[in-house]
Amino acid sequence: MAKKKVTLPFVVAPRRKPITELLGTEESGQFEIERKGYLTVAEKSFIQQASASDETVGRLNRLAGRIAKEKGVQQKEVIEQLSKGDFSSDLLLDYAAEVDDIVTIMATFEQRRKIVAASCLLYFRISQDWAIEDTLALHPDLVEALYTLFSDEDSKSVEAFEKLEADGPTGGK
Repeated sequence: MAKKKVTLPFVVAPRRKPITELLGTEESGQFEIERKGYLTVAEKSFIQQASASDETVGRLNRLAGRIAKEKGVQQKEVIEQLSKGDFSSDLLLDYAAEVDDIVTIMATFEQRRKIVAASCLLYFRISQDWAIEDTLALHPDLVEALYTLFSDEDSKSVEAFEKLEADGPTGGK
């Protein structure tokens, strides 16, 4: 027996209805996906579970803590230097090999996060038959576009909604 979808008895309905977003290029292919203006609880949970076992940020913090202690500076200062990419600074010079390792790990972490975020949106908004292996087969531009959408949704960006309102229902045509 099919499960009946239950809706909340809103006294005040949500301000914005989801809009359809066109992602991709002629080179990568294009498809439509829903933009809600937020990540659902299920989507946030998916990302948290996928990131839970990743030690990358912990390793970065441990290295920054050790450097800070040995150099007599605040850990925040070390992390700022790492974030800026100023690896030749006096603060990080003695730790070149370790910094290089952590930068490589962080780049891998960021790429993995993009793939998981893209998979998350495709799974919850397109098809629950979608798998990470399917995302790995996508054109890199599509993964990047999905990650941008994911980031906008995570920060609850309303820019696309405001643009649509300003352009009108014809999309500015």
